Amino acid sequence: MPLREQIVVVAGGSGTVGSGIVFRLLEAGASVIVPCRAESSRDAMLQDLSLEDHSFSGELEQVLRTPIVNVAEDGASVLAEYIKQNFPDGIDHVFSSLGGW
Repeated sequence: MPLREQIVVVAGGSGTVGSGIVFRLLEAGASVIVPCRAESSRDAMLQDLSLEDHSFSGELEQVLRTPIVNVAEDGASVLAEYIKQNFPDGIDHVFSSLGGW
């Protein structure tokens, strides 16, 4: 299935492995939602992506959403509400890149 214009949530997308997944999804034309626990992790991921030589379809701010949501503390309902408000037609895929080695 082509990923162009698909909406994908990547849990753990600001981590080492997850950010690689995010990068490839953006290259494939997907719009990506990466919930981040803290602004510092979001900022580091955005810095890494801006340093890459990329060919995303659209400006990074238009194809990548990075809400600050700590699912462990706030619960998944906060993320679900964010998605319902910002993507009323729903999402197409979910990737999980959570956990350590």
